[in-house]
Amino acid sequence: MDFRRLSEWKHDQLRMALEENNIKELEYLRKKKDSSLLSTLFHTDFATISLPMMDIFVNKFTDENWERWGAKPDMRNDLVGLLMGKSMQAGHADQFDLFFNAGLDLNKGQGKSHVINGILLSKMPDETKTDLVNRIAARGLDKVSDRQELARTAHVANAPAAFDLLAGLSGLDIHKDNELLLRSSARAGHETMAEHLVVKHGADLRLAITTEKTLGNEKSASLLDTLRLKLNPEEEAAPTIESLSTEMRALKALVHELTAEVRNRDLPEKTIGKSVVRRPTLP
Repeated sequence: MDFRRLSEWKHDQLRMALEENNIKELEYLRKKKDSSLLSTLFHTDFATISLPMMDIFVNKFTDENWERWGAKPDMRNDLVGLLMGKSMQAGHADQFDLFFNAGLDLNKGQGKSHVINGILLSKMPDETKTDLVNRIAARGLDKVSDRQELARTAHVANAPAAFDLLAGLSGLDIHKDNELLLRSSARAGHETMAEHLVVKHGADLRLAITTEKTLGNEKSASLLDTLRLKLNPEEEAAPTIESLSTEMRALKALVHELTAEVRNRDLPEKTIGKSVVRRPTLP
């Protein structure tokens, strides 16, 4: 028997079962032994996995089933947690309750690999993200290490409400770095988060515009300038590099003239015959 071809056949079966929502086929494969089926599952496009199919993985797969597919002993809860993260990142808000009611301990692990990251990086609306994060946070996040990483992910994901929630839970000092966060949002093209940082957290918009122009980041500077016009249409535009250079040259010329005038005033008068000649002064 060609075991390699048999294994490939099982992998094809699994992929087709997931794509076609074939519950009967998945139930059949659940009882089969193939140590690489687990890898096939986690390399699947999770957007294609339906709620009934995911229910089998969450509620019917035992530790023994997972071991047959290549998992280490007693990894069921960890694997279901990974499935939840993948499912949430694929945008399956409809599957949240399935996982949330499965008895998972979500108050552990690292911020960078937490289920909340999957929620934040999904294409769900910000209101949905915030609602789901709120429900997880209500059970506790105090044992999750580097919780500020979750707030940073919310910032990168352009999710203002979730950002405020997670920043508050993690103790992230938004005001300390608000101008840096503002410029980062502008560079990513996230106008919603940029406006939120200016309006809610007092980020210095003019300073951010000037800094981005000075650094030559015209695209982000343009986004911030558009935001300035939206929030403060009467406010004078931030200076450009060219205008600052012109002002600097004019200032240098003025200093030169004033220095020359002071020097001339300090020079002694010269007498030629009976006439007194005074040094001319600059107007």
